[in-house]
Amino acid sequence: MFLPVVAKVSGCVLLCLALLTRAGGAQAATYDCAFRDGTGTYTWIQKQYIIEHDEAAGTAQVIDPIITAIYGKPIAAEVSENTAGKVVFVWEVQSADDAGQTVRMRYRATWFKGPQRMRLAALPRGYDNMFEGQGRCTVK
Repeated sequence: MFLPVVAKVSGCVLLCLALLTRAGGAQAATYDCAFRDGTGTYTWIQKQYIIEHDEAAGTAQVIDPIITAIYGKPIAAEVSENTAGKVVFVWEVQSADDAGQTVRMRYRATWFKGPQRMRLAALPRGYDNMFEGQGRCTVK
């Protein structure tokens, strides 16, 4: 099983990094999402995700503690679906486990507009297993 390399990063640092990269414009919505703890000591689903979505441009950025540890800044996310009921964001992160083996994780975050909830799935490329989490978000 692959385990993520995670840096301990406070929510304020994540939010500041996300806001510093904001391209401007009032059309952008920032989803600040808190997730329940995953199972076990390590998990690919982190406690906090910040997704910035510029609906007018059809673009998005995401940051979490894993992305911060690996890239040091938010990364692009694809907006794969945007309907009246939900928005789906997809991105990939390449990481390594404690033994140095690499894994490419594909993330899919689904924001349900009505109940104001986020569902997140992390799928390791080339493997059958999947990690899932649900969280609540504040939208700014």
